[in-house]
Amino acid sequence: MISDLINLLFPRLCYICEAGLMPNEDNLCFACKAILPQSKFPPSYNNPTAKVFRSRNNLNWGYSLMEFKTGGFSQKILHALKYRNARSITEGLINPEVFTPVFNAYPKPDLILPVPLHPRKLAMRGFNQAEAIGLTLQKELGIKMNCECLRRNHFNKSQTKKNRFHRHASSKNLFSYHGPAPEHILLVDDVITTGATLHSILDILPTQSQFSIFTLARA
Repeated sequence: MISDLINLLFPRLCYICEAGLMPNEDNLCFACKAILPQSKFPPSYNNPTAKVFRSRNNLNWGYSLMEFKTGGFSQKILHALKYRNARSITEGLINPEVFTPVFNAYPKPDLILPVPLHPRKLAMRGFNQAEAIGLTLQKELGIKMNCECLRRNHFNKSQTKKNRFHRHASSKNLFSYHGPAPEHILLVDDVITTGATLHSILDILPTQSQFSIFTLARA
């Protein structure tokens, strides 16, 4: 009875269509999950996400789960993750089987590094959305995650309204790395646009480490 009252006062709603969720649904209703705009490009060395980093000879593969569309499902998922505290929204969206071909072709990553927030931004938001995505990957792929060795040194404003030149300029010397040199690092972020933030991280990672990229969306 108490749970029924709680559901009446604070109904669980789908983050996309805002329909009421059934007891066996979490974050998204089954109808919305069935029509999510998942990328037609599987994890590989040749897809659009990977091509942003092809100038680096230690790239293994890249993968973006969804194609970003303004006002679309992908934007609503990103908004819920970043601003509505929907930390577990990625659970059930990532299919481990799509990684089988690249895990057969390359060494499986042995470390997940989520793109960090500056402590000031982390205090404002309460959690790191890239870390939330990394937790899902850790669970689904069995790869350990480290949230301590990669640090953001400077607090900078949102880059969503900056052009390509200003994104790259503001990303210089933004990060520092204080950790081991694993064989294969999986860098994780919520969305990729120009790749400036991730390139800034790659500039300071151990040069002997191979790397791959996972983002929730590609804009």
